[in-house]
Amino acid sequence: MPPTTSFTPQSVINTARLRHPGLSILVLDDPELVDDYNQSTRMLMTQVIKTKREALMQETADLAVAGADGGRIDLEFPEGELVGIPTAIEAVTAGGRSRVLLKTNIEHREAMAREFIDDGRPAAIIIRDTVNNRWELVEVVNWTGVTAISVFATFFPVDVTVGTLNTEVLLPFILFGPLVEQMALQLGHRADVSLEWKQGQQQEVVASLQSALTEFAL
Repeated sequence: MPPTTSFTPQSVINTARLRHPGLSILVLDDPELVDDYNQSTRMLMTQVIKTKREALMQETADLAVAGADGGRIDLEFPEGELVGIPTAIEAVTAGGRSRVLLKTNIEHREAMAREFIDDGRPAAIIIRDTVNNRWELVEVVNWTGVTAISVFATFFPVDVTVGTLNTEVLLPFILFGPLVEQMALQLGHRADVSLEWKQGQQQEVVASLQSALTEFAL
């Protein structure tokens, strides 16, 4: 996967406004631009996740845990909305890091403890708390000494606000182009542009995204 490099939502908006003269007259500090950006991002990222979910995989900052066998860890992610089950989890101890052995069926907890108790690495079960709309990690065995965990997972980006337009986003730079094209199309819905231009811009969105996804495979 190409490395994640930074760009800002404002740079996406600024570049998108150059795609058509009718877009350049939109006011830069218009709060609706923020709504347009967030909607464009969600639409595009939905397409990315359908085909290349790993393209949006991130590692969280270390999340503190109690570190006692049998406990539960509420996976609260500051990076954005979690998409699906975390890909992998690492346990942090005084001696370093180790990959957590994961299962997804709590009914197999006892068998899992017997299977992995001699491995030495922490083992856990990931469950979905549908009542509270969150993911939890159930510590099964070998968690003594674990002070924190880091999680590898796929996220939708955090919605931006007027105040965060110039804050860098955690997305691969290769998605900058597709975001610009999608943003231009979104802006076109409330600007003086022709139907033919919007149809052509839709093709630009598809082509730009396909090019980016192809490069992700390299």
